[in-house]
Amino acid sequence: MSTLETTTSPADLPKPAKPSLKSLALRGSVWTVGTQLANNAMRLAGNMILTRLLFPEAFGLMLLVGVFTAGLQMFTDLGINQNIVQSERGDDPTFLNTAWTISVLRGVVLWLLACLLTWPYAMFYNEPKLLWLIPAVSFSSLIAGFASTRLATLNRKLALGRACMVDFVAQFACLVTTVCFALVYKSVWALVSGAIALHLTRTGMSHFILKGHKVRFAWDSDAARSLYRFGRWIFISTILTFMARQADKIMLGKLIDSELLGIYGIALIWALVPTELLQKVANQVAFPVFSRLKESPNGLSHDQAARVRRPLSILGGMICTVLIVGGDDLIHLLYDPRYADAGWMLQLLAIGIWFQMLGNNYAPAILALGRTKWLAAGHLSKFVFLLAAVPIGFHYGDIKGVLIGIAISEIAKYFVFAFALHRYRLSQVPEDLGYTLLIGLSAGLGFTLNHTFNWHPVTLAIVSITLALAFWAPFSMSVLRMIKNKNRFNKDGEIRR
Repeated sequence: MSTLETTTSPADLPKPAKPSLKSLALRGSVWTVGTQLANNAMRLAGNMILTRLLFPEAFGLMLLVGVFTAGLQMFTDLGINQNIVQSERGDDPTFLNTAWTISVLRGVVLWLLACLLTWPYAMFYNEPKLLWLIPAVSFSSLIAGFASTRLATLNRKLALGRACMVDFVAQFACLVTTVCFALVYKSVWALVSGAIALHLTRTGMSHFILKGHKVRFAWDSDAARSLYRFGRWIFISTILTFMARQADKIMLGKLIDSELLGIYGIALIWALVPTELLQKVANQVAFPVFSRLKESPNGLSHDQAARVRRPLSILGGMICTVLIVGGDDLIHLLYDPRYADAGWMLQLLAIGIWFQMLGNNYAPAILALGRTKWLAAGHLSKFVFLLAAVPIGFHYGDIKGVLIGIAISEIAKYFVFAFALHRYRLSQVPEDLGYTLLIGLSAGLGFTLNHTFNWHPVTLAIVSITLALAFWAPFSMSVLRMIKNKNRFNKDGEIRR
């Protein structure tokens, strides 16, 4: 009996299916959220340790340094990483080399500008210590300019595991360096050393740990023009973003002393935790997803955009509810009495943070559509409102009035972003208003309970927060059901029914 033997060549074997866009987005979200939570936990733990080793004035000084360095970075932002994610040439070695060359040049220019502008800035605030602090901290921008484009490439491919690992290790290096320096010297220079350690670690790992294209100095005119065309509105938008985000700190730096400014900085650190967490997901997950869906046969639809944004809005609403109800108790529990005023500041900041998160949820779709001028318009509207709200609020309500004015300015930016996407039928204003009403009801109940009963503060805070979050239970369950549906998007980016 003869046996018929058949052989199958490797070419005939079925190729493993590529991960769906849905699974890539979920995997990226898990990595991003997990890493951001870990980074924030380290940062907050370090902050609590440092408040016991350093004085409030140190945090006020570093807040002024942070405003300066953030301003320089935003005033020279060309959207290089966003362009790598969004561009059709995002995997082209020539394009990547040109982008990296521009990034290095930008880092050098940033540090030189910092050295030139330090003196007038220090004289404006009458803080001689800034003359040495700013050039030292700004040196980290020079280091960051040499970071490899491999980080942006991983973001483009939604392969965020290794990129998140780099961020985690860099944050850990920052924490260890800062705390060790503070233990020995008990000086504001501990905060400076941490910033430099963070960027040294991140830049080094991007070159020696991550795999991918090995960048080198090069210049391609077509690539440079492409980067310029995409980045010109990013440039304008980031200038306005800086003015919108930092105007309160710039004006408060002249209105209040360094000690109270440092206490405000503590409240701001906690208020920014949910914002940075959800913005990280929006930038590293929602933006690449929207960019892919935009290129699908049917384009980016309202249903697709809503399904990506809805979990971010619900999670953001729950976090803001917790901060509004229990922010004061949180500060009193974790910090010594010198920082007690940060508690009520955190509660008021949480109101503005909610509208900021709603606007941030719209930004990835605007960016994916290439309508970056609307980002600039939104930040301009916020800045204009801040120019009036901060001095008027301070005149009538001191720093409490300022915080209320900040919240109003975030509402202005949100409606500009919503209008921009309404033209493409991608906005969700009714749903956003519903979530806002839910925050008002749940936080109002929790806040009332927290100030009515005479129980132990910790017990009362836990009960109040739990009851407030109960309002969000049906919405959180719907998000879980959505996540469990692994096949929400088909290969063309369309929603499966």
